[in-house]
Amino acid sequence: MLSITTTISVSASPPLLLKDSSAFSAVLPLLSNASSVVVASAFVRLFGSVSYALLSLMSILLNWLLITVLCYGHYQFRRMAFFTIAWQMVICDLMTQTVQIIVAVPITFTGEAVYGHPFWYYAVLFFDTVAYNATLHFSALLTFNRICVFFVPRLNDFLFSYPNIFGTIFVLWLYVFLFCSCYILIGCRKNFSETGFFMFHDCPPQLPPAGILFRQISWSLSTYLPVLMLFSYLLIFVYVRYFVPFPQKIMAAPPAPRGEKFCIKTAAAKMAEEYAAQIKRKQEIQFLIQSFLICGFLEVQNLTFAWTPSLFSSLNGQWPFLVTFSENWISILLNSISPIILFSFNIDVRRIVRQLFGPFFLSFRCPFSAADRLAPAGVVQVRHLPPARFVAARHHRKIVKSLQEKGKVLDLVRYENKLSHYKNVLENIEIQLKQKLEFLKNSCNENSINIYGDHLHILDSIELNLSKVQVKFMERDITNAAQLWTLDKRPIVLQSLWVIRHGHRLDNIDKKLCTEDELARDDIPLSPLGIQQSQELGKRFENVTISKVFSSPFSRSVKTAIGLLGGAETKSHAISINIEPGLAELHVPCSFLLGYYEVPELVKKFQLINPKYWPLFNKRTLSALQSVNQVEEEDCKFVIKKTISQILADNKNAEHIVLSTHGAFTAYLHKILTGEWTIVGQSSVTKFVRYYDENDGEKDDANYADKIMDKLRMEFTSDVTHLSDPYNTRPF
Repeated sequence: MLSITTTISVSASPPLLLKDSSAFSAVLPLLSNASSVVVASAFVRLFGSVSYALLSLMSILLNWLLITVLCYGHYQFRRMAFFTIAWQMVICDLMTQTVQIIVAVPITFTGEAVYGHPFWYYAVLFFDTVAYNATLHFSALLTFNRICVFFVPRLNDFLFSYPNIFGTIFVLWLYVFLFCSCYILIGCRKNFSETGFFMFHDCPPQLPPAGILFRQISWSLSTYLPVLMLFSYLLIFVYVRYFVPFPQKIMAAPPAPRGEKFCIKTAAAKMAEEYAAQIKRKQEIQFLIQSFLICGFLEVQNLTFAWTPSLFSSLNGQWPFLVTFSENWISILLNSISPIILFSFNIDVRRIVRQLFGPFFLSFRCPFSAADRLAPAGVVQVRHLPPARFVAARHHRKIVKSLQEKGKVLDLVRYENKLSHYKNVLENIEIQLKQKLEFLKNSCNENSINIYGDHLHILDSIELNLSKVQVKFMERDITNAAQLWTLDKRPIVLQSLWVIRHGHRLDNIDKKLCTEDELARDDIPLSPLGIQQSQELGKRFENVTISKVFSSPFSRSVKTAIGLLGGAETKSHAISINIEPGLAELHVPCSFLLGYYEVPELVKKFQLINPKYWPLFNKRTLSALQSVNQVEEEDCKFVIKKTISQILADNKNAEHIVLSTHGAFTAYLHKILTGEWTIVGQSSVTKFVRYYDENDGEKDDANYADKIMDKLRMEFTSDVTHLSDPYNTRPF
């Protein structure tokens, strides 16, 4: 295309131009002292506008993808200062790219002021200034956060812990808006050049002293703040590399003598503490690298602004416009660097991306063979892989390849159900273990020794169940299509025992609540969050045909059971709640709490309570048990074993029995049945099952009630996947 060059006169006193958010044109120094300026050809304008549009749209797409990931992993990321600050930078990126699409692209394409200069035009450009300065200062805040993490942990807790981080961010946003408003106060307005295709601040020729001082401060911040950030990261790296000791293995220490105050002295507890610290330190170092890359790109932009004018000073004709375009490209890429770095280096973000989009891409890579469509009725027919994002892609590929080679068909229903169960178990282990290790760092009590081993039995259970799943191929014939079945070799389940810990308590919010009267102190009701959790438990059990419900006499357990049954407190409900004091709250090592209403009073408060149920234990029995000066742990085990055994023996034909109880009771029950003390989260679900036994018909045995406990096996524990907030369950 032929280019037509035109010259336009330039006044002897051009307006004062200031660099900020977008590319500060390197052509400007070349043209400000000239008597004429080169006008861009149609081809150059088309090239510039298309490049701006493509890069801006790419940046918007990446930032929206990052928003999707952050929203999906909200409960995992919301308490991390790094991701909270990353949210602010995403907002800045979207503001900048929106201005590029609205202003830069159409004006560059036409070479004219297509909008004129109305008020909204300057308002839109003002947000570009806000976005640049916010990006600069939030990058500095990210750097300061890394400094506090490694050097000033107390200040880090004050400024960046949840929810204090929101106050810090609010103050910084307020400062940025006030700082950018100073441009308007000194008479500088953001504009976009219709001939040079860059953004600038159009200031009066004669600025007051305050305006000159503000210009110097603005220039110094944009120039030297990125340098200071890079120096800080270098200092942190040297400190972490050479001065932070790597956790050493500690030899086993003998347990504390019985009766003495116990703190974290055992090998298991020390290993757990070191493991938690090592994981957190590794995560902080990863955040350090990502923060360094994000902030380092700011300095790359500043260096480009400083060097490119001299590099292209000898260019003539249309070539100087390349300088303007290249600098604006760098500015646009600066607003894309956060999602690029997070997608490239952050393990948690990449894992969620795989969960969200893995099955979509997998469906194009691993289709079933054509033989799948010939499967008869009763077998699930699919063209692509099942949309189960919890299944790793490599497992799918192996199975599909095997099917294609043998011409087999997959029974997706049983396959997905089996994998779904193991996925839920693993998720619960991760959620509970994170909370417990976090609690362990600040804990100093007798039960801390057991926290590290809480989930060892769960891992053993998973391994055992996996060993009982086999893949069996059946040859294709005329009557039956070959099928890939997941055959479960476990015995038939006769009875399921669901153990529920009550929901969030009111004194979890206010520690000083109800400390005088015994009844008020012990019988703490559910908080609003606890009531919500009980409703979510109801949805969790919608598809479970509950046969019997037993509850501790404390109102928080009763309300949890009512929510589990759907929340309808009417006498016409199909299932009533049996109050069993043997399920009551207790203190470790063994001290039952007695501050609760007995059945006659509870019946008046809750209509779903069964007034005809005769409990195994009552307040008088438990009080007599505690009259001894020192109650042994075995006494508590006796109450728990007797309660569970009698409930199971009296309800032999009940398929699903639900117990609404407390944390210490559930922990003791785990210790009795699995050998491990396990403290579960509030509103969590633990399931024990009783398998079919050929000797199970001997119900006339006098010791049948005592033996029935030995037939229970744990299927899973601490299930909190039904909760909208699984990270606020207090599993300690």
